[in-house]
Amino acid sequence: MRASGITVLSAVVCAVAFTLGAAAIAGTPSRSSPTPTSPSQQGFSEEALRKFAIAIVEVQRIGETYRPQLQAAKSAEQRQTLQSQAVDEMVTAVSETGLSVESYNEIHRAARTDPKLASQIDEYMRKAR
Repeated sequence: MRASGITVLSAVVCAVAFTLGAAAIAGTPSRSSPTPTSPSQQGFSEEALRKFAIAIVEVQRIGETYRPQLQAAKSAEQRQTLQSQAVDEMVTAVSETGLSVESYNEIHRAARTDPKLASQIDEYMRKAR
C-alpha cells in the first residue's frame, strides 16, 4: 500500500527531526506549547511509546544509511530516487512496529513540545538499541 504524499512527507520530516534523537527534542520545547502533560494524559500507551522508540531507532538507521548516498548523488533525479527509497523503507519500518505513520507522527509532535515525554522516549530508545 502506497502512503499519500502528505503522509510520506510527514514521515520524512519526522525522520529528519529524530535523526538527532529524542534527547535533542527534549531540550527545545515549543514556546507556544501548553504545559506538558503526562503520556497517559495525552493518550499514548506505554506500548505505543515503546513501539515508537523501536521505530525511530530504525528510521534513524535508515537515514544514516542513505545520508552519504544522498550527499554523493550526482543529479536531482538520482537524489529524488534515493529519497523515495529511503522514505519507503522508513514507512515500512514504522508500519512493522504495529504503529501507523499517523500515530508515529502524533507521538513525534507531542514529544517536540513535552520534554518529559521526549525523555521517556529517549529511555525506550536506549533500550531498543
